[in-house]
Amino acid sequence: MTANSRRLKLGQEIEIPIADSKSQFTHACQIVKKLRITRGKRWVPTLIKGLGRRRYLRTTNLSNQPLTLFDDKWVGIWLSGDRIPRHPDFVPVGSRLYNE
Repeated sequence: MTANSRRLKLGQEIEIPIADSKSQFTHACQIVKKLRITRGKRWVPTLIKGLGRRRYLRTTNLSNQPLTLFDDKWVGIWLSGDRIPRHPDFVPVGSRLYNE
């Protein structure tokens, strides 16, 4: 990571039952376009708009088994400036790839 980017981690261990989701508060950001997120084989994160500038990260379990995501799981990158991450699995929120 560089000084112009920050990792978005879960911050706490999350257990998600089969075909369920859990929401978690993430830091408020003025420009949501600067957030890029990734997905796993068994889970998908979605950014949910709350009151004001609050944003929530909803993680959905897609598998037929209970899912545990540990607190150090890296689910996104906050970028500053016009930087593009060198990690191909991270997509901008609101893009065509994000909507798939």
